[in-house]
Amino acid sequence: MEPFETLSLCAEIAIAITGFSGVVVALGERGGSRWSAGDLVRFRLLLSATLVPLGLIALAFVLDASDFDRIATWRACSAVHVVAVSLSAFLNVRAGARADSGDPNLQIPRFANVWRGGSIALIGALLVVALQLANAVSLQSFWPFLVAIWWGIGLSLFAFVGLLFPSPAK
Repeated sequence: MEPFETLSLCAEIAIAITGFSGVVVALGERGGSRWSAGDLVRFRLLLSATLVPLGLIALAFVLDASDFDRIATWRACSAVHVVAVSLSAFLNVRAGARADSGDPNLQIPRFANVWRGGSIALIGALLVVALQLANAVSLQSFWPFLVAIWWGIGLSLFAFVGLLFPSPAK
């Protein structure tokens, strides 16, 4: 399959996940404004995990349309991925720490209990970011960028399941 056909498929899946999430939020109990702090963090994670890959896919299409060299396209997309995911991860971890502690002024990120499997997701994200750094510097290939896109989609599915099946109230 051609790289841009694969990226189109990934974009369609990411958009579908976001749409299904909107339906779950609107029709579920959260539609009645009963959002817990953990649900807000999960929803924020879902949106960022979906929108970052969509933005990177759009960037790849723009660079390809401008006759940018394919190798340079994958390098640039991987470099932008590192920056976007690092910023998004920092903001999501900080929001999770605030929700976990109940302190809206908390500035130091820490692991939050509101994420099921958060430490596994963090380790996976660090591995994906390391792969993107390697791709930007030396690999210069499509497949590491595709791994990053699929990781974002997988992370958004992880957050979607967290919204779909809320933990029992404590």
